[in-house]
Amino acid sequence: AKLLLQSTGDISGYDPETGRKKWSHRAAGLDKIPTPVANGESVFVPGGQLMAIRPLKDGEAPEVLWTSNKIRAATASPILYQARLYAVNSVGVLTCADTESGEVLWQERLKGPFSASPVAADDKLYLVNEEGTTFVIDTKSEDRLLATNPLGETLLGSPAISGGHIFVRSDGHLFCIGSN
Repeated sequence: AKLLLQSTGDISGYDPETGRKKWSHRAAGLDKIPTPVANGESVFVPGGQLMAIRPLKDGEAPEVLWTSNKIRAATASPILYQARLYAVNSVGVLTCADTESGEVLWQERLKGPFSASPVAADDKLYLVNEEGTTFVIDTKSEDRLLATNPLGETLLGSPAISGGHIFVRSDGHLFCIGSN
């Protein structure tokens, strides 16, 4: 399935060309705001516990690979980057987990809350909190927090990356961050 739809009690996979439901999995406590992410084999479903599932044959319920109450996404959707799963919770704790096992590899406390979903490029994660601060996280280093950049405006939308620049939208401005 190439189209995933999630409610508070169900995640389903659909064929986007026909609209036919290919599979469904019922689970209590799924989140209705952050979206699931997939890596081709597995789907990572945010909720009270983050759940990794593997869709099987059409019509069959997916296999639950693992669940973790240590990996939580609040409003911001989780992100998959370089075979790792990243999620930021309601109090601003960023968690990095192994996609195969769900094992938490590290956590970093940031100043939240976060409505915008993180984006990634060049071995870095970029997260913007609601107060307008951008956090740059190095995914390859023990000294993870590279920069904290306050923009001074409320930021709720997820950043976008294009042409070596990061675009961030506030209620009043569109910021383009990068060098020429």
